[in-house]
Amino acid sequence: SASIAPRAARRGTRRDSARGQAFVFLLPLVAALAAALLFVFDAGQATSEKRRLVDAADAAALSAATWQARALNFESYMNRAVIANEAAIAQSVSLRSWSAYMNRMLPGAAALTRVVPLLNAATLALERIWAVFDAALQPGLGAFEAMLSLVDHDLAAAQRVVHAAAFVAVPESVRATLAANDPRYEVSDGGELLLGDRKSTRLNSS
Repeated sequence: SASIAPRAARRGTRRDSARGQAFVFLLPLVAALAAALLFVFDAGQATSEKRRLVDAADAAALSAATWQARALNFESYMNRAVIANEAAIAQSVSLRSWSAYMNRMLPGAAALTRVVPLLNAATLALERIWAVFDAALQPGLGAFEAMLSLVDHDLAAAQRVVHAAAFVAVPESVRATLAANDPRYEVSDGGELLLGDRKSTRLNSS
């Protein structure tokens, strides 16, 4: 029995040594797995942060583009109104010119038709009627043309106001959109300049 005890003790010592050796090999494996999990977690966080940043940048760009599109649409409608007014002015000038030409031509026509009394009477009547018509038409259409010119100036002024307002409203819209998506994001010093605010444009996360 004395010899059996040392053998059992030696077997126990060997088992403990094997367990210790296995634990030594297991530690690097656990450390590698932990590092891999940490890397995957960090990569997921970075990807999620990038997605949020891209979404915020897209929303900000869309808000700026929407504001600018509305401003350009307004300017386009004003341009159409100005063109319509200019066409009306051109028609009015043509009508006044034609009326003035008729007013100048009818006395000569009346002189030529003296040899035909009936025709001459009709020409003289038309001359008198046209003189009254032209006397009313010329100042009336002149006032109409002046009014349309004033309207054109007002429309052009409205275009300038909206155009100037866009330089203020677009940066504010971008800032508000970024703040609504994530308060950590802000417009940096280069994009402000492109937005019309004399600062700068890159989206940074603070």
